[in-house]
Amino acid sequence: RRRLAARAFAPRLVPPVRALASRLLARKEPADLALGAAMIQAVGDKDDAQSLLAALDRALATPVVNRHDPRDNILDLPTPLPELLRALKELRGRGFQPGEGLSGEAQLLLYFESLAGAPPPRPARFQQLVETFAVNASFPVREAALRSIPEPVPPFALPLIRKALEDPDHGVSRAACTLSRKTGDRSLVRPLLALLATEHHPFLLREASDAARELGAGTELLTTWADRLGD
Repeated sequence: RRRLAARAFAPRLVPPVRALASRLLARKEPADLALGAAMIQAVGDKDDAQSLLAALDRALATPVVNRHDPRDNILDLPTPLPELLRALKELRGRGFQPGEGLSGEAQLLLYFESLAGAPPPRPARFQQLVETFAVNASFPVREAALRSIPEPVPPFALPLIRKALEDPDHGVSRAACTLSRKTGDRSLVRPLLALLATEHHPFLLREASDAARELGAGTELLTTWADRLGD
């Protein structure tokens, strides 16, 4: 689809399209930022990365309400964050290299997102950054920090996972559940069951239940679900 979008613009149209995208990225409305990011993803180059990062910083600076309602979407970040991140990822394939210094939440989010799912090892400052920003940042950065932790899960991550299971944002808690099942640490069963006993978001409950079962919860898992039959 991206290749089709790129071919939809004749070469002579690329400069004005990039200029329009730059103007859209300077606005405040999430829909405008998402559209500008999609245009850069299709025809932009590495020189457009700074506009994307600036837009991402502004989007993250907007007061963000934790996703705590059972109807909230916790499977993806709110618009325009996914669109901006996809565009930045595309530009990395076109020569954009993030700087070594991490200044602001946009660069932190991009840093953690770039490590998600990658095998170890991790950069030198990784543990310090995760320990700091998995608990002290906006929820998109907290969630990305958790998802950047590699397998096998290092010991330093266990206290972070326990804390994240109680995070006020359900997306962060769900990421902690996913990570819990990869640890093999049965001490996480109790906080997982506590989450199952009190929360209501269906995707969070499913992930917590799967993690508890993976870690060996048997009768106690069935009992917790039975106690909730009246909910």
